[in-house]
Amino acid sequence: MHRKHFLMGLALLVTACTTSPLSSETPTPQASKVILFDLSKAEDAGNADWRIDGAYSNWADSLRSLGYTVRTITSVNSSTLAGASVLVIPEPQNPFALAERDAILSAMNGGMGLFMIADHRISDRNNNGWDSPEVFNGWDGSTPTGVTSTYKWSLDSQYQFKLKFSFASSYSDPVYTATPLNTTHPIIQGSTTTSSDNVTSAGVYVGTSVDVTSGQSLMGANGKTYLAVTTYGSGRVVAWGDSSTFADNTLSTGGTSQYNNWVNLSNANLARNAVKWLAKDL
Repeated sequence: MHRKHFLMGLALLVTACTTSPLSSETPTPQASKVILFDLSKAEDAGNADWRIDGAYSNWADSLRSLGYTVRTITSVNSSTLAGASVLVIPEPQNPFALAERDAILSAMNGGMGLFMIADHRISDRNNNGWDSPEVFNGWDGSTPTGVTSTYKWSLDSQYQFKLKFSFASSYSDPVYTATPLNTTHPIIQGSTTTSSDNVTSAGVYVGTSVDVTSGQSLMGANGKTYLAVTTYGSGRVVAWGDSSTFADNTLSTGGTSQYNNWVNLSNANLARNAVKWLAKDL
């Protein structure tokens, strides 16, 4: 054999032998998979800053480090959702129109995952009569006093996904530490090859519980579910009851916030694992 060819073959053999054996066992996210964070429903209203260049910047950066493409959308339609693997909706303050809901459901039928993140009742940050449980579930019949049929059902989570964010929560609810109710689900268990990404607890810093008609309850506290999952069409759904769980201490204005919950408990692992599961990488 020619010496050059021999050395090239030896180099290839060494490379193959030193490749991590985990690479063939663990699904690897691809850069072609797009994670969208919605910013069309005033998710940064008032003292909220649920933006990938703000209080969710650590989350966005950690997803990019896994190989995902992370973007913000400021409108919801078939064009903005095209090709997305996951849509994250963090504490929306404005209702979804029927056309927007239909675009989301259509994308989910095609395989897109949906991460719904709510907060407690009476968390109306832009003073329009809507809070996030109502935006996800649909109009509660009280405030605002009049809603047209275009917005009345909003995302309709309690009927479309059989997951309802409780209307009984309050801004005076205590802080809870949610713990697993199901230890075998991939979001809780994490990768099958390591325990460093599992979820043992997560903070509910005054949030709302989830009523599960169909699906699985994964985490809870005080006898209530705070993390639930289900499927819709070819897509997957995650519902979590608190927006501040994944917040870091940076703001999109350049300032700093009061809390850095990203580093607490298993909050960061929960955020990453939920997206990986929704993207079918876990």
